[in-house]
Amino acid sequence: MERIWAKPITRHSPRSLLEMIWTSRGRHQLTSGLKFVLWPFTSRLAGLYRRTLVRNVRITAIGGSLGKSTTVRAAMSVLDETVHRDFVRNSISAIPLYVLRLRPWDRRAIIEAGIDGLRQMAPMARMLRPDIAVVTCIASEHNRTLGTLETARHEKAFLVRSLTPSGVAVLNGDDPNVIW
Repeated sequence: MERIWAKPITRHSPRSLLEMIWTSRGRHQLTSGLKFVLWPFTSRLAGLYRRTLVRNVRITAIGGSLGKSTTVRAAMSVLDETVHRDFVRNSISAIPLYVLRLRPWDRRAIIEAGIDGLRQMAPMARMLRPDIAVVTCIASEHNRTLGTLETARHEKAFLVRSLTPSGVAVLNGDDPNVIW
């Protein structure tokens, strides 16, 4: 599996870690850092879980540079689903945890697939194995982390490439970068 690089986790002394536990911001930083550190393990576990126990759950993965959260909420509204409060994060470290929360009797799941760096979409998409891939748009929103629009297009294309054999791609026909 490819190594995922993101923002580095700063090193803390044991005393500063204990001090962080006492504030809500510190606890948030610790849990975010822990999720990132555990990503290689959680993503493999989630991928195995997806291929076995929740293989019949139809996953819709929504990606793109802009409008992912709005599209997720609109799709959930149409399907009369409720948005779980923990499902509003789209970071690479949170998505395996969403997959692990699925249950074999769930009929469907809508997951926002967001990235913030190179070589993140391919392993995430392989883990998700979506039945439906939605790409909203590809814009220069990620130029700071991905460099160019062409790189962003290439990264986002992995979501469509990872579709199951009977999968469906829903693409924004108004965006030439998505049509590419």
